[in-house]
Amino acid sequence: FFFFFKQKTAYEMLRSLVGSEMCIRDRLLLVSFFCASLVTIQSNPLKQLYTLEEPDQVERAMFTPDDKHIITTNVLNVISVWNVSTKTLVGTFNNQRSIADLAISPDGKYIVTGGRDNTLRIWSLVDMKLVHQFIDAHRNGALSVAFIPDSNIIVSGGGAFDGSIRFWDIQKKELIGSIKEAHLLNVRVLAISKDGKYLASGSDDNTIKLWNLETRELIHHFKDTHDCLPERLIFTSDSKYLISGGYQGEVQFWDVDDRERAFSLEDPNYFTMRSLILSPDNKFLITFRSKASVTIWNLQNLEVVFSQKKLLDSELLGAGISSDGKYLITGSSDNLARVWSLQLDGVSLSKENKFKVEAMEDELDKLQEMGLVI
Repeated sequence: FFFFFKQKTAYEMLRSLVGSEMCIRDRLLLVSFFCASLVTIQSNPLKQLYTLEEPDQVERAMFTPDDKHIITTNVLNVISVWNVSTKTLVGTFNNQRSIADLAISPDGKYIVTGGRDNTLRIWSLVDMKLVHQFIDAHRNGALSVAFIPDSNIIVSGGGAFDGSIRFWDIQKKELIGSIKEAHLLNVRVLAISKDGKYLASGSDDNTIKLWNLETRELIHHFKDTHDCLPERLIFTSDSKYLISGGYQGEVQFWDVDDRERAFSLEDPNYFTMRSLILSPDNKFLITFRSKASVTIWNLQNLEVVFSQKKLLDSELLGAGISSDGKYLITGSSDNLARVWSLQLDGVSLSKENKFKVEAMEDELDKLQEMGLVI
């Protein structure tokens, strides 16, 4: 279950407790804050297993859906495919121009890249070759890309003064639809729910929009989503929540059905967001930020179970998780992709802290009877 923050962070709640009398209009706020104070940081759940060396900085690193291969990209715009079992390089693709975004098809057969040269490129992981290019797919860059599950369709987002979202059939090799002027500025990030019902888009105009993927109609417009622009978006596997990571600071949870902010988490590491990762079982959320900082939350009680400001001596640029949730892959400025084991089994609120929560609720009942809690 979740302790809902009702659109307030623990820091905001602390600031609101002024004087001896507490004006708390929702007891859940105080319980949430109290739980946040019971954080028990465990030992480092990340153990480095091995590294893969690139000729230059590794901007992206991810597993294929079957976990048999690792995909990395470097600042030279080269895409590398690695065999996980042998830890060897299978082959490379030369993207030629700067890569703005990359996505792997759910069946693991294709890679799509969005380029700052306005081009979408489709690569076959079966034949290890370029199969098609959509030239002039957008103006001012094809900045974001995503695959629709169980289909041959990719979605792309355009740059400033374009702001469109477009749909492409990679088998027919043609444009099949578009949402014109989806945003005022760059469509920086896209996310698609696993059930294929929803599309979410985040923009430099500091908004997130939720779309019906079948009709391509706008469902809701979330405004003023972050202090800075939304950098990362991901749906929970049941499609109940959309999670957004800001350029700096907080992580927001948006209720898809109620179409409102459910709660937020204040990241103790206040740096540029690099990756936002949800464990396959939806129990843990991991943020990677610049300066190689990492934070891991247990979403069953909103505990921070691990936080480190400097995981590496180099800058961390991208990260991904295996489909079984047991491994992480990171890319960094020292030209290395690192594979880590991730051990989060048994991480939960301790029995001692559970008793404290129950005691806190009892005290709240007493304070409410005395009229000190509204």
